[in-house]
Amino acid sequence: MSKTLHELRIEKGLTLGQLAASLGCALSGPGSWERGRYGPSPKQIPRLALALGITPEEARLAAEESRRRGKTMRVSVTRSLDESPT
Repeated sequence: MSKTLHELRIEKGLTLGQLAASLGCALSGPGSWERGRYGPSPKQIPRLALALGITPEEARLAAEESRRRGKTMRVSVTRSLDESPT
């Protein structure tokens, strides 16, 4: 299983703010990528890879894994809310 962007960022010892600053983007960008809501654009992948000390292919795979896990998490939360007693 591939690592997520969050896991790679933590391993590198970066905060979300530091990663965003190194990419020249808003803090919400990397945060959304880590939660799997959105992925980095093709133009951002090389810069993301450089910031995390990985290859562009590894960055792309990590973004895909983050999206996959984020979708799974959102489905689980939605199901839990649907099953809650009213």
